[in-house]
Amino acid sequence: MAGDSKYSDIALPEILHARAPHAVWRHLWRTVLRVLVLVGVDLLTLEVLRIILSAARDHAWFGARIATTLDTIVPQGAVPAVPLQAAVLLGLTICGAYVGGARKRHVRSVAMGAVLGVLVVTWTALFTEPEPSRMLGVAFICLAIAATLVPVRATLDIVVDRIRPRAAFALRAILVAPSRDLRAGRTNPAFADPSEFRFVGEVDTTHIESVQGPLGPTSEMMRLIDEHRADTVVLFGHLTDPVAERLARVADAAGCNVVCLPRTMSLHGFEPQLVFHHGEPLMRLVRVGERGRQLVVKRATDIGISLPLLFLLAPLFLLVAIAVRITSRGPALFRQVRVGQGGRRFHMWKFRSMIADAEEQQDELRARNVYGEEPLFKIARDPRITRFGRFLRRTSLDELPQFWNVLRGDMSLVGPRPPLPDEVARYTERHLVRLDVRPGLTGPWQVSGRNRIVHFEDVVQMEAEYIAEWSFARDAVILARTVPAVLRMDGAL
Repeated sequence: MAGDSKYSDIALPEILHARAPHAVWRHLWRTVLRVLVLVGVDLLTLEVLRIILSAARDHAWFGARIATTLDTIVPQGAVPAVPLQAAVLLGLTICGAYVGGARKRHVRSVAMGAVLGVLVVTWTALFTEPEPSRMLGVAFICLAIAATLVPVRATLDIVVDRIRPRAAFALRAILVAPSRDLRAGRTNPAFADPSEFRFVGEVDTTHIESVQGPLGPTSEMMRLIDEHRADTVVLFGHLTDPVAERLARVADAAGCNVVCLPRTMSLHGFEPQLVFHHGEPLMRLVRVGERGRQLVVKRATDIGISLPLLFLLAPLFLLVAIAVRITSRGPALFRQVRVGQGGRRFHMWKFRSMIADAEEQQDELRARNVYGEEPLFKIARDPRITRFGRFLRRTSLDELPQFWNVLRGDMSLVGPRPPLPDEVARYTERHLVRLDVRPGLTGPWQVSGRNRIVHFEDVVQMEAEYIAEWSFARDAVILARTVPAVLRMDGAL
């Protein structure tokens, strides 16, 4: 099975990236469900606690003495309920009480989150009126919330385990290790809870430590991921850094979480993130810069910029479309199939800059490709480009309709340029990093001279570094550099 041609290196784009959306959405659903349940339980706990406190203070549920004491240290209206609940949720978020693993039930994370939330609401009053009774009241609220949330979280774990005894939401994991370590991996306490990990396959790496080129377990791991719809890969035992990095990249391309026991390693582009499962530390390997909150900010930025620009540039769109129709035969807009994030194909829009049958002539002109035999295709002084089309390309006006692709979510403002399907078919594994993120209207390649860079490996290296070190600030710099690059017609053919 490991040698099945379906799972060869040539099939990597289709196999890995076809699996990625399923695995990513499975992890996202688990995260959303976990957070929603925890937030709901926390809000319910805080509301019940508020009702009990109000009843004890205002209606003397527990006697007059307790009612008098509570009225002194926590008078009615001193701490508004809704702001307090929101602040406590914020504090729990900051302290990591909603992340996966054991931290969601960790006493320190929950207690510190409760204290932080209470202080957010009460610090102004404490600073302006530092009375002993007020300080005592704040301390009481902190203690009451922390002492309630901690056991409620523990009880929730027990209830969840009883409700889902068959591990309906367990991670479907592939264990990757040398044969001597496979049994130890299966029985390791970190993976012992069937409600969190369920091994659906194993890959033996015993005989590939010294293999050069394509590695044997890659195809086997792809097969298992594909057949068992796995969403997690566990690297266990002794694996050399090159082997671990290769396997981590393959698993990551398929949208799988990658975890391993703590070890000394240096995997380029990956960052270890420590999580705990039943007291055992695990390292989750994640790409640097790729975080859920940052990706939300990136998508919000794409929408916030592309939507108003589509309206503001509408008159220019109309003028360019009329000019294209007047200067050459054919439609004003050109639609082309491109490959986006996860190997998903979409239609990219451009103003037509070539003659109507330009794609049919590409094979005849392939010998003039400035990239030689590499996957990219571009020729200098392309005879298929119309006179007005040459102006559109030099000014990058032909790319303006791609703001619609950005708004739709097919593309982002900044990222690798979307390749053609026949280009992807010629990719080797190291080139697949270009499909890990949404393609961009502009990117590091474009602001570095575009077509003056004539080696595809240089393009891939440049874009791989951008993906590994992504940040909002880096996108802002690339966008800022794009404007003068376009005005200078930098690198345009």
